[in-house]
Amino acid sequence: MIDNDDFGPITRNRRRATITSAKNETVKLRNGATAAAAAASNLKSGPKTRESLTKNLQLNEDSKQKCDRYDKMSCHKLQESMLSSASSFTNYRGILNWCVVMLVLSNARLFLENLLRYGILVDPIQVVSLFLKDPYSWPAACLVIVSNVFILVALYTERKLAMGSISEKVGLLIYIFNLTVILCFPMVVVLKLPSITPVGGAFALGVYTILFLKLYSYKDVNRWCRERTRAKARSLSRSLSCPSSPSASSGMQSHVSYPGNLSLRDMFYFVFAPTLCYELNFPRSESIRMGFLLRRLFEMLLLTQLLVGLTQQWMVPIIRSSMKPLQEMDFTRMTERLLRLAVPNHLIWLIFFYWFFHSSMNFIAELLRFGDREFYRDWWNSETITYFWQNWNIPVHKWCLRHFYKPLLRRGAGKLLSQSAVFFASAFFHEYLVSIPLRMFRLWAFMGMMAQLPLAWFVARFLRGNYGNAAVWLSLIIGQPIAVLISSPQTTKMTLTEGSSNLNFTSTSLPPLTTNTSPPYREPYLHRLAHLDEGLYNDFYSLWIALVVINTLIFMVGMTLNSLALYVFCYRTKPKTTSVIYTINLAVTDLLVNLSLPTRIILYYSGGKCLNCSYMHIFSYFVNMYCSILFLTSICVDRYLAIVQAEASRKWRNPNVAKAVCACIWLFAIIVTYSLLTTAFKHSGCCLSKLFALTVFEFFLPMVIIVAFTIRIMCALSSPGLMQQSRDRRMKAVQLLSTVLVIFTVCFTPFHVRQVLFYFHPDLPHHVIVYHVTVTLSSLNSCLDPVVYCFVTTNFQSTMKRFFRKMEREQTSGDIVSMQKSSKASGPVIAIANSIRINMSPVQQGSRPT
Repeated sequence: MIDNDDFGPITRNRRRATITSAKNETVKLRNGATAAAAAASNLKSGPKTRESLTKNLQLNEDSKQKCDRYDKMSCHKLQESMLSSASSFTNYRGILNWCVVMLVLSNARLFLENLLRYGILVDPIQVVSLFLKDPYSWPAACLVIVSNVFILVALYTERKLAMGSISEKVGLLIYIFNLTVILCFPMVVVLKLPSITPVGGAFALGVYTILFLKLYSYKDVNRWCRERTRAKARSLSRSLSCPSSPSASSGMQSHVSYPGNLSLRDMFYFVFAPTLCYELNFPRSESIRMGFLLRRLFEMLLLTQLLVGLTQQWMVPIIRSSMKPLQEMDFTRMTERLLRLAVPNHLIWLIFFYWFFHSSMNFIAELLRFGDREFYRDWWNSETITYFWQNWNIPVHKWCLRHFYKPLLRRGAGKLLSQSAVFFASAFFHEYLVSIPLRMFRLWAFMGMMAQLPLAWFVARFLRGNYGNAAVWLSLIIGQPIAVLISSPQTTKMTLTEGSSNLNFTSTSLPPLTTNTSPPYREPYLHRLAHLDEGLYNDFYSLWIALVVINTLIFMVGMTLNSLALYVFCYRTKPKTTSVIYTINLAVTDLLVNLSLPTRIILYYSGGKCLNCSYMHIFSYFVNMYCSILFLTSICVDRYLAIVQAEASRKWRNPNVAKAVCACIWLFAIIVTYSLLTTAFKHSGCCLSKLFALTVFEFFLPMVIIVAFTIRIMCALSSPGLMQQSRDRRMKAVQLLSTVLVIFTVCFTPFHVRQVLFYFHPDLPHHVIVYHVTVTLSSLNSCLDPVVYCFVTTNFQSTMKRFFRKMEREQTSGDIVSMQKSSKASGPVIAIANSIRINMSPVQQGSRPT
């Protein structure tokens, strides 16, 4: 509805402003116009209109005066505090500025403290010495130049495959050989050539690793092109390029098709392009922006010097001052050094990220007019570990997704197995790029990457939102300094000597690198451990004889029980549930413990003179003992999930998860034991600290988990409202759990308590007797495990009953057949056989399981 007045049409639903008078009379003005504007617009109105408007204005003035008097008397209203959650206030920019100011001031104090303590250690010219030992010898550069040979081999192979001169199998063999040599050749050169520096070696190995990934992608994409050509299809069945947004000028560019891409120009463009995934037509930018290019070049030069300066001035002194607390295992000072190292290390890591992924890669992309500039995503907002690894390094993520993860899924592998395989490959390359240049093989980088799997599961399972993001940041800030300090003092000393020997450490205030040379630590720990067998034979002959007998009995009983358990669970039990998988691995571990006992028996028999037998037994003993402890922990956690968290744990209690956990346990135990014993074979005091840490993390922590979860399961079984089984059955389960806990404590605790006591008191009295008795107790666990985990279970007992009944039937049938043959169709004998068969059949039918 529309009305008309002197000023034109008026809409009825037009917004109106109101003025309330002292008498609660409301004056309505069109479109929120002010009274003065209304008065000016109504001058043409009649006398009545002007008189009415004057009256309204007077009322408005009176109301304003009353409101002013009311404001003087009342100054409160219903509202929330700004910092409360109910408040809608969100502008905290000032607090952010305050945080920045405090961060700058605190770091400025650290910088001044560092200058006053160590002086100026920065020498920009020394950057060259990190790559070269001799200015006339450039081994790393020569090694990079040689990589062109492998590039040409790949190009030549693809041309021959395109022409049909060689078969696909021959081409695959050439590629396998070429890619293998790409990884092995620089490794041998770096290890054998003393003139190459750690930084130069790491640079060369990084180039060869990138080349390996590029040529693998080059092989796959060209194979897909040949498959398309042979099928005469119009489009590829697989995507020939990683997902990318098309550039504005992509339609203006010439389209390259197979085999026109097999040229030197195309090959070397891909080699230098900032990507690991090959495709025939990359997105290209229109032109080179010189301003952008120069800014990135300036950032690269400036940040390079900043990285070197921070490393020289800040990180290296902290690492050097951390050697003594590490050797003395002073945990308080070690924690203080760790926190001191965390800040500069994380700052250097952030600067390196910006230098590499933003400045350097954008510089190369702009120079080559490469259009896809998505080198990273918002990893700083990561709420899970998985999201971080998917977004902080996009070129590697695209390669893994395209050439590794999805092919595994297409071949039938599960997601968890495929993710574990990707992490395993990443861990291998991390170890490859760290251990070889530093010429130390401790597998810390490998284990650090593999540890991301359980950490990723924990963060995704229990932490969400800001807590998950904080966990990701904490793993970055604390994890890397731990990786730096976890190496032994000798390793760190070697690294500093080789990698930073030419740095300007002129300050005498740096703490010297000391070595503990007290008598108990002079001989390597593994040698002392091996010679304990000789001491037992010479000083405690009667105990030596008793241990020989006991170990022989453990060997025979354990071999029988574990072999039977393996046979039943592997061949007579279907389906393979999570508990069955863990029990199978536990039985394998116990069987390996039994198989290592003959070595110990030979060692006893030789009077401790067979040191090779001792080394073999020590390695197998440690591996299998810690595997057994971890598998027992896994079984306990699986029982807890099945009984207490039955509904919530269905996702995690599946065979694929159990297999992945078992594989990680075996890998972890082997790697840790190998690293520990190789250190123990060469060094003395530093091994004890690692052995102490191993005892804490691989026994006391699993023991706490087992005790806590077992008590929780017992509480659930003791509550009638939680469980549906009968009271007798639940009490039997509680008794079994108590037995398992007692066996675990009695078998493993004495040995690890002895390890801890020996760490604090190397001159422990009667340590030879204690060592051998505790080792024998832990070996006894291999005989008790199949009893409490296999033979008492209903499934195992029913399987064994069916097995023995089948054996009886087969034996009875064999006896009858032999009687028939021996009787030569004799009437009385056949009658007796038939009567036996008739009498046996009801028994067999009655014993047959329903």
